[in-house]
Amino acid sequence: MTQDQNPTQLPLTIVDPYHNQFLFSDHYLDHLLPRDPRWDAARDEVAAFYIWLRGLYAREGDHLDYYSEDQLEEHWFKPIFECLGHVFETQARVPGLEKHIRKPDYVFFPTEAARQAAAAIQKTDEYARHALAVGEVKQWDVHLSKKQRGEGSSFDRQNPSFQIDYYLKITGLTWGVLSNGRVWRLVHRETSYRLDIYYEVDLLSLLEQDDPSASSGQVPAAIRYFYLFFRQAAFQPDAQGRIFLDDVLAGSAAYALALEEDLQANAYRALELLIQGFLDYAPNALTAEDLRAIYDNSLYLLYRLLFVLYGESRGLLPVDNPRYRSAYSLAKLKQDVAGLLDAGEFVGTHSDAVYARLKNLFRLIDGADLRFNAETGVPRYNGGLFDPQQHLFLKAMSVGDKAFTQAIDLLCRRKNAEGVKEFVDYRTLNVRHLGSIYEGLLEYQPRLATVPMVAVHNGNGERWMPEAEAPKGAKIAARRAEGEVYLETDKGERKATGSYYTPQYIVAYIVEQTLGPLVEKWRGENGAVCTDEDLVDAVLNLRVLDPAMGSGHFLVEATDYLARVLATDPHVEADDAEGAAESDLNHWRRRVVERCIYGVDKNPLAVELAKLS
Repeated sequence: MTQDQNPTQLPLTIVDPYHNQFLFSDHYLDHLLPRDPRWDAARDEVAAFYIWLRGLYAREGDHLDYYSEDQLEEHWFKPIFECLGHVFETQARVPGLEKHIRKPDYVFFPTEAARQAAAAIQKTDEYARHALAVGEVKQWDVHLSKKQRGEGSSFDRQNPSFQIDYYLKITGLTWGVLSNGRVWRLVHRETSYRLDIYYEVDLLSLLEQDDPSASSGQVPAAIRYFYLFFRQAAFQPDAQGRIFLDDVLAGSAAYALALEEDLQANAYRALELLIQGFLDYAPNALTAEDLRAIYDNSLYLLYRLLFVLYGESRGLLPVDNPRYRSAYSLAKLKQDVAGLLDAGEFVGTHSDAVYARLKNLFRLIDGADLRFNAETGVPRYNGGLFDPQQHLFLKAMSVGDKAFTQAIDLLCRRKNAEGVKEFVDYRTLNVRHLGSIYEGLLEYQPRLATVPMVAVHNGNGERWMPEAEAPKGAKIAARRAEGEVYLETDKGERKATGSYYTPQYIVAYIVEQTLGPLVEKWRGENGAVCTDEDLVDAVLNLRVLDPAMGSGHFLVEATDYLARVLATDPHVEADDAEGAAESDLNHWRRRVVERCIYGVDKNPLAVELAKLS
């Protein structure tokens, strides 16, 4: 399910165990979490919960769509929370609530004694100190990422994702639960303000799925992804002091960090291989005189591959479309390449079948042939990165299969902790990571070895030198034979660690300090709020320019900041049809990008990366 789909309108034939909207790592959830002892330890509890839940749904399923919010709480939410082991207070008088803001629907506690103790200190800062989480629930099928229309206070009609973020800030709690009965979300205090980072389960689709394991008496694995993440035990320390949700979040972050580091190193080597592949493919008739042009175009080719891998992982390209996947996708090609390399099959230097296969994919993404795109269901991404007329070198030349297959495998697979190759989960990577890789690669220059070269470890990293000059006993990190390509900095270093990438917290601070005062001015002084039309016009008439944008880090943050202003202002309504699938945040992101965001960079590839971002 993509982030723009209405979770209440999912076809029941599409059953995913969860929808992870970038809160955790998909790879961690799919491959590492099942190794956690807690995954299997709760097997009997999950089975009992599944039987109970199916019974509840059999009794209440026909009425859910007709219940008021209060009725839904009584007949659906409270029974489920109780069966999940939760102890809760409803409509708790938490401290700091403004007069026009209603109380949160649920505050969850570890024990009944803790709930009772907290009840006596409501409205004080100590109230939520021993609580586990806060919860907000809505009427059946209410969109969790859109403001509600109709009567009531402005906060009651606010974007539910904004409401749960508000309650997290007020209570100081770490985790929040948000649900419309069918869709159940987990949000984390550090990212809930972004409105579109969460872990979600469509509970109804799990109950209505045609799962063979269910008919055989087994519990579908999908139910475990609901039970383990939403039960009380997920929020509180176990006997070893570990909190399940905190562990999943930390494990996901560790995987993402390791993945970024591996990809940085693998992209470095893949770029060398692409340059070598252009040089070695005889029909190209390229020489050392062409090395700079080869390097520049190899960098573009590298980022075409990264764009496709990233786009396929996030649904920007229709990898689920059988025609696209089997005939054109990199998802299929990377599996074919992995099979060839793992089997040790011969891959030639003087053929270019893989590159020729990818040229069709590049033409499809560029979108110049509208009929070609229509028959494969691929949208046009005609920003310039894939335009053959802007990149005549890549159109005329080819990369030999041996180098190209190795480069693709480096970008698509990494060795895990056990030393086994596994496919990279590009969905875990933020688009900013692609920019970080790009800015790191800008440090290097291509060289062609005229004598055997080695990269030697020293106190400051690794340095290239002729093999004959290497100190005796030196630790060799890499070797290049005469005629082979290597990359080094102007200082001769192999892997410089310097990066010019601004950390996210600094970017967010600068954007907030730059745009925040303007927003407050538009909203009026002394609490006098301007009309929704005035605020929308003021924001959309703003022009934000980054004259040295790199890969667009500041502009992405500025887009998100202004979109959140419009998505959460109580006096602004999204001007799309009620019930439309698009979230408020994405609606205003589109409007802001169309009207407000400008960038310049002397490096054309940076411009293309910023467009992708």
